[in-house]
Amino acid sequence: MDEAVSLLDHVADSIDPVELERLKTDGSAITFAAFFEWFVKASRQTLQHMTERWAAELHATVQQGDVEKVKGMFAAGGVHYCLQKTTDGKPSPHKVTPLHRATFHGHLDIVRFLLNEIHPQTLSAVLDAQTKLGYSAHMLACECGHTDLVELFEDAGCDVDLRNGAGKTGHELAAAAAQQEE
Repeated sequence: MDEAVSLLDHVADSIDPVELERLKTDGSAITFAAFFEWFVKASRQTLQHMTERWAAELHATVQQGDVEKVKGMFAAGGVHYCLQKTTDGKPSPHKVTPLHRATFHGHLDIVRFLLNEIHPQTLSAVLDAQTKLGYSAHMLACECGHTDLVELFEDAGCDVDLRNGAGKTGHELAAAAAQQEE
């Protein structure tokens, strides 16, 4: 709470004094609604614009494998472990979450961090979330040969019998990938 108050104080210092008085609804404090209205006007950014930017930055950071920056983004707020990239305010049709992206690139540290962010009651739903082509994070780990991630997802309780759009399980994808490498 102190951080939020200090942020509002900091922002209030940068607002024109006349505008600041207009935003004060009870004569002493700025309401969130008044602050948000001012922010949208001053920055010319809506919540949709901000979400699109944060989603793109989160996915790029996950892809690069910068776990400390990912942790910082979560600590600052505005991002979520299920945040998909968006275009023109619509979620990406590929339905790729940060967990999918981190798994595909084999970033074990980011996957562990993301799994720790998930509430236990929603863990199975997030673990088994599927992309447009029906891939879960477990399937991506299996197909890409990230055995450490496969084990992590199985230990976390993912559905190993889940099938992708082609009707394959993660273990079937792993076997097919191993055959192609021979």
